Parts: sequence; structure tokens; C-alpha cells
Amino acid sequence: MGEATYYMKARFVVLNEEKQEEIKKFFIEGSRAYDFWQDNRGKEPSWFWKEFSEKFPEVTDYLLSQDGIGNDCNNSLAGLLDFGDEDAIDSQMKFEGNIMRYHAYVWHFADWNPLCSYIERRFGAVKCDWISDEYVNFFDLINI
Repeated sequence: MGEATYYMKARFVVLNEEKQEEIKKFFIEGSRAYDFWQDNRGKEPSWFWKEFSEKFPEVTDYLLSQDGIGNDCNNSLAGLLDFGDEDAIDSQMKFEGNIMRYHAYVWHFADWNPLCSYIERRFGAVKCDWISDEYVNFFDLINI
């Protein structure tokens, strides 16, 4: 399985400590939801989604907003639950003024567009965007 470093940046009108903690809590829940999914792929869908929604209510809301919940609990979540490693979220998520910066080593076909949309809708980001190191040619960034 290929992986890449993904970088996210979100701008808020107001980014107080309470909102920062809510965002971190959401990402930690997302990381745990990813682990649960990996441990239970292919199980009976009605059991899976019942357990999932009880254990991960915020991530369930995120997935509902992206039509990410369905009968399939094997491959349907691929690319949607790539929040990064729980142990690294604290050190990889930084808040400076009204800006959140976050990076994580995730599956290289992850799509953070739905995640950014949710951060805008749920947490009030004015703008959220991302890039993967697979899409950047660092030589293009050197001005000579």
C-alpha cells in the first residue's frame, strides 16, 4: 500500500482554543474510526454501521455529509478515513492565529476534499485546502 504525506491548511475568522480542541478531537476520533474500519472490514454491514455510528458520532456526521455511509463496509471508506496516526495528531496539527496547519502520512489515494468541506461546514473554516507530496515537484519551487 502506497503512502504519502498530505498537507492541509484551513483559515478561520475566529479560531479560539475551544474550536482548536474540537478539531483535534474530531481528528483523533477519525483516526480511531480508521482503525476500527481496518479491524472490521468485511463484517456484516448492519453490525458494522451500528457499532461505527455509536463509537464515532462526529465521524459518522462527516461521512453522512459526504454520502460515505452505505451497505459496503469494506472498500467504501477508502480515502475518506485517512486522518493520520492518532499519536501524531497533537504534534502535527498547529494553530497560529486564525490558521490551522496539519500534515499526516496517509494512503496515497486519500481524498481530503470531503474532509476540507466538512471542516468548512462544521467548524466554520472560511477556506480549507490540501496537497499531497506526490503532487509537488520540489525542484519547481527552487528559483534560480
